[in-house]
Amino acid sequence: MSASDHRAEQKRSIGEVSSHKIILMLILGSILPLLDSTALGMAIPALSDTFASSVQELQKVVTLYAIAAAVTVPLCAWGMKRYNNKSVWLLGLTVFLLASVTCATAGSVNSLIIFRIFQGVGAGILMATMQPVLLHAVGREQFKVAMASVAIPAVIVPILGPLVAGLIVNSVSWRWIFLLNVPISIFAMFLAWYYLPNSPSDKRSKLDLQGYLLFACGLAIAIYGLSEVSSHSLDMLTIPALGLAALSLSLIGYYVHYALKKSSHAILDVRLFSIPPFRNTALLLFLSSLVFYSSLFIFPSIFIEHYGYSTLSASAMLGVSGLGALLSRSYLHKLTSHFSVSKVAMISVLISLIGTLPLLYDSAFELMPLVVLSMLLRGAGLGLMTLLTMTHLYHYVPEGKTPDTSAWSRILTLLGGAIGTASIGFFYQWEMSTQSHQTVGALTVITLLCIVPALSLEKSKA
Repeated sequence: MSASDHRAEQKRSIGEVSSHKIILMLILGSILPLLDSTALGMAIPALSDTFASSVQELQKVVTLYAIAAAVTVPLCAWGMKRYNNKSVWLLGLTVFLLASVTCATAGSVNSLIIFRIFQGVGAGILMATMQPVLLHAVGREQFKVAMASVAIPAVIVPILGPLVAGLIVNSVSWRWIFLLNVPISIFAMFLAWYYLPNSPSDKRSKLDLQGYLLFACGLAIAIYGLSEVSSHSLDMLTIPALGLAALSLSLIGYYVHYALKKSSHAILDVRLFSIPPFRNTALLLFLSSLVFYSSLFIFPSIFIEHYGYSTLSASAMLGVSGLGALLSRSYLHKLTSHFSVSKVAMISVLISLIGTLPLLYDSAFELMPLVVLSMLLRGAGLGLMTLLTMTHLYHYVPEGKTPDTSAWSRILTLLGGAIGTASIGFFYQWEMSTQSHQTVGALTVITLLCIVPALSLEKSKA
């Protein structure tokens, strides 16, 4: 081997080591908001006892965190352009670390709510920055393979998070749920500082404050209204609720009009939706997020309240669904290397439907092997679909639009989850009063709707 070949091989080896360290760093960073969100539910009774507060009052701890995370996402799109991915990622880790420590020391509900807002800001930064950091580190060709590894916590943490939190609350104190973030954050910061390369930055990029306020307010009102609907169900179908919906749509609609006039200076580029593959993939991401998060929310109630499963059995069924998602994601690269993106999307929809259809019948829930197989297939199909859309969204956009693409990806996921969680409650309440199958039927219909953007991906590619 010549000296030049040896240096090239050495450089490639160093690059591979750095990539592995970066992937580990991103896995740790993605664990933080996921673990925090899934674990907090187990701490609500303990928080209620500590602060002598009602569950309704503690709901603000969750709602305002989600709003803070959501409104931070579009701001990150500008931050990554103005500075660089590494600086913004380290800022997110720092804010999340400090907010976690203060949450653990909170002496009242009000102080906990304030600290949780800052923690939501840190979570929003991490969620918005993760994909651009990975894309810049590994390149477009290896992006889907790397995302399959980085996305593993999204499957495992929602399953193990409540279990770990339950052990912590019972053995020590709810405060250690927040302190658990400290060593994870510090290790992720260490890896980022030493291994994460700087991305290009544009010091001339100016913050579109007017556009940000328009979009952020519309997004915040939408998430707040949807969280209230999911908390109060049909009682929220009132004039105030409809007013919130109208105000949110008006603000977001006006932002779209404003952004089209503002062109490239807008906080988020809405012209990306004029690219057919991006638009179709975005719609598929929204629908798959709607089905995925509404299923996580409602299936425990279906199993326990409707069919008499124990809490442990219901948790096990969600675990089977998560296992299906975990297994399917490892096949994404193989499938996309043999089939078009549209065909892979159709395969994921088909697998999801095959897993969902048996659950339309009461007799299926009496056959444990059938339920296990159904949940495994549902998880596999939805896991494949969400990962496919999150990675394919970047395929047709210019490299300079990566921050905007990441922001839209997170916003569509958040809105899909919020709308899905809020709306599925209506169908479940209806089902409990009529003893029919509106809930699973609604999930089936939405899954069927995924066929439309999946087929359109083939057309847009041609």
